[in-house]
Amino acid sequence: MNQVFINEAFSKAISNYLSSADQPQGILYNSFLVVIIRLLINIYSELDIVNPMVVNDEELLITNLSKYGYEKENIKLFLSKIQLYYDLEKENEHKVVKFKNKYFVDIQKDLIDMFIAKNLAIKASEIEPAMVVPIAPYGIISEAQHKIGTLSISSQLQYQILEEQFINKIIDRTKTPEMEKIRIYVNKYIDKKI
Repeated sequence: MNQVFINEAFSKAISNYLSSADQPQGILYNSFLVVIIRLLINIYSELDIVNPMVVNDEELLITNLSKYGYEKENIKLFLSKIQLYYDLEKENEHKVVKFKNKYFVDIQKDLIDMFIAKNLAIKASEIEPAMVVPIAPYGIISEAQHKIGTLSISSQLQYQILEEQFINKIIDRTKTPEMEKIRIYVNKYIDKKI
């Protein structure tokens, strides 16, 4: 990688996405950095995410990411979290005892905030909440983690619908005997919320 765009991690993520897009079952395509890019493309568009790197215009990327009302300062923080995540993962590669990467969850929360900003801005269709599913292999986001500090949700009902769809997608993707206990707990949780 000769040129760094935004930061080393973001450049690597875009490059890995472009080089692995034709292998959707591959490890690289399903790595966390590439999943971040895939989710950004689902929220915005491939043109909005990849083109700024092609034309080497960092401000264009920030403008594209803010088109649904997500604050530019929050975007800059999000992009720096990607680099911090990447740095910590690189450090962990050389250690026997690995540190938990706190940016892993922070990045996921930011992506959910971006989706909600889009949802509020254009009243996203019923199909679009399914785009959150690629996060599922990386962990279930708890209710406390769902509390969104960067956006105020105009309707509690919208939040409940998004939360229920997200949990249902996790359940659909985790049909294993080990997940039965979690499934029972989640169903009780959903019943209490409704």
